[in-house]
Amino acid sequence: MTLMYAKADIELIRSKVDILTFLEARGIQFRQSGTRFMGLCPIHNERSPSFNVNPMTNTYHCFGCGSGGDIFSLVQAMDQLSFTGAIQELAEYANVDIQNAEEDEDFKAKQRLFQICDLAAVWFRQNFLALPDEHPAKQNLAARDLLYPRENSGYNYSAGTDKTIGYAPREGLIKLLLQQKFSLEEIKTAGLAKTHEETNVTREQFRNRLIWTVTDIQGRPIGFSGRKLSDDDLGPKYLNSPQTPLYNKSKTLLGLAAAKKEIVTKQEVYVVEGQTDVMALRAIGVNNVVATCGTAFGTDHASMLSHLSSIGKESEHFRIIFCFDGDAAGVKAAKSVFEKNKSIQLNSFVVKLDGEAGDPCDLRLHFGDDALREALATKQVSIIEFILKEEIKLWKVTTPEGQSGYIRKAKEILSLISDPIQYSSYLRKVSFWTGISYDEISATVRQNNRNVAIDESQRAVAEANQIDNMEIKFLAAYLQYPKEISPLLEKFSITLEFFVDHRELAETIFSQIELDEINYNDPQISRLLHLDIKVAEERKDAILLSLVKSFLKALYSNELNKVNARMTQLTPESDEGLLEEIMMEQFKLKQKYSI
Repeated sequence: MTLMYAKADIELIRSKVDILTFLEARGIQFRQSGTRFMGLCPIHNERSPSFNVNPMTNTYHCFGCGSGGDIFSLVQAMDQLSFTGAIQELAEYANVDIQNAEEDEDFKAKQRLFQICDLAAVWFRQNFLALPDEHPAKQNLAARDLLYPRENSGYNYSAGTDKTIGYAPREGLIKLLLQQKFSLEEIKTAGLAKTHEETNVTREQFRNRLIWTVTDIQGRPIGFSGRKLSDDDLGPKYLNSPQTPLYNKSKTLLGLAAAKKEIVTKQEVYVVEGQTDVMALRAIGVNNVVATCGTAFGTDHASMLSHLSSIGKESEHFRIIFCFDGDAAGVKAAKSVFEKNKSIQLNSFVVKLDGEAGDPCDLRLHFGDDALREALATKQVSIIEFILKEEIKLWKVTTPEGQSGYIRKAKEILSLISDPIQYSSYLRKVSFWTGISYDEISATVRQNNRNVAIDESQRAVAEANQIDNMEIKFLAAYLQYPKEISPLLEKFSITLEFFVDHRELAETIFSQIELDEINYNDPQISRLLHLDIKVAEERKDAILLSLVKSFLKALYSNELNKVNARMTQLTPESDEGLLEEIMMEQFKLKQKYSI
């Protein structure tokens, strides 16, 4: 079943919407170059304009990401829409009536469901705004400091400004929708009414509940989530819409429509567990946040976010950060994410909030905005490391039996890693936690798992290449961003001795930057200046800091391997002083590289 719009309507939209005017209205600035106009690409992140518009043909092309086409393909790429969705959005923008398009019956039925959900969302919102501040619905949010913006916070987000927050009274919605000529069967199909099997009485799905409207990626209401406000309500604490032709909780993320632009821009998304957690992050200015809708994060959710990663054209930098409660349920949720989404585990991270914090909303409430920001920034750990650490708690690794059991589980987790550097790094962590030598664990894993059979020569070559690449990337970043990198040199005490493969080049670059006399005619300098290190302007400081830290970690790992190799050669008869010497070298390395 497909939707076919009249060709005349499509051409009318195309003729009425000028790409240049459309993009300028979205805040994109252009400069004229001959008959074309150049600007920053609205589809992918870039620092130098490579996006050009031809007003004569009303088409565009980006030399950076390779995309091009007409206004429909542009809106599809920018707003992550289907062709049908782009037509509908542009028809509204251009004030073109496309109601006479050829529609099949399924489409017409879905459109009526969209209309029902839209009316319900508006009705819920109006009810909420009309409530006095003393009403339990508003008090529930006030108790979490989410009803109004905090003074001097610098952010305007709150329930008062969020149009997706509403209130469902005990009755009235069914009557309203019937008056709007929707049938009772349609209202039930939309998930807003249900008939009791024994009494045959039809009642509203949401009664006396605080409401969150759930939208699709285009921002259209498709379902709802309601929190009970009275202990007399025998229903669940949170009640979500049932599955409908519009709403599938396994393919829906709360807040995605509002977050998608910033997710694409930052190439990073926070996934939280609850509705108020989304509100808490948005209240501190973190808008790239979504939540699942009453179900575990699954492969369909991962696919949706991966799509946004490809829109940004920087998928290798795309980060999914899960924020879980510090209790047993939070750990269980993290393990569930890992088991169900092993394909995304290498660029996924976990923020585990311990102690009194509970969840992001509680942390902000009890300890303030800055505490939540700091937790999000400093408590991130890769999901691989998180799972390995949680698994070790289940084994008594001071015994041979516990060590063997834990190594078997660690082997299963590590088997997912194909990158030799990451594999080696995590294997060393397991070695440190268990007290078993790296070589012994490595031999055990290789013997039992063909997928991770990385011999020492391959690992050595991979690590050497990593050092070479990181030195080049660091020097390119220093040349392109000297003002931003210079403070980091001092912060991490980075000197010329940190450069192994490119010491002479580093000396030249350090000297030229210090004297502010860059030799642009030097082929090596020119090559580094043109090296794309993929730094999005919006996240420049964070990306450059991460790059410097990666450089340090690569050097640290390389030198630590050499020290650890000496450790493995020790025997019970070895001089105790030699062991202390090696341990002191390990300690000095940590200090040197600020690890």
